[in-house]
Amino acid sequence: MSITIPPLRNRIEDIPLLFRYFLEKISRDRAMQFSTEPEVMEWLKKYNWPGNVRELQNVVERAASLAENDTITLRHLPVDFYAPSFYSASPPAAPAADLLNCREQRRMLAQDAEKHKILSLLNLHAGNVSQVARELGVSRKTLYNKMRVYAIRN
Repeated sequence: MSITIPPLRNRIEDIPLLFRYFLEKISRDRAMQFSTEPEVMEWLKKYNWPGNVRELQNVVERAASLAENDTITLRHLPVDFYAPSFYSASPPAAPAADLLNCREQRRMLAQDAEKHKILSLLNLHAGNVSQVARELGVSRKTLYNKMRVYAIRN
């Protein structure tokens, strides 16, 4: 039996349902409760979704990782969401330099968010690295490595 599922860009009404499903799953896994600003959903519905449902899942995971105060805002969406070329049926190819800058910017944003999260958890747990590592879901060695990379002293 063969089941044909239309691409996500043709099922815009499914985007809020899938977004909430993925966000609830992440919330359970991290024992956190996330909220989302209303305009986030509008931008998600406007996007062309060339990567389909897996791309949406990655966007949710990224936004949840970058969220400050457990609130997902437009700032937490990938830079691609603000590029007008991604809102047409066939987006033109972006120059390699622009893609590199976008990737570098996203990488730097993710690192900055991770550093901020580590610092805030260290402050919250009075410098207890074991508790912070447990809350982040990483080993102490991984946390120490991240602290070394981000020049965080305890």
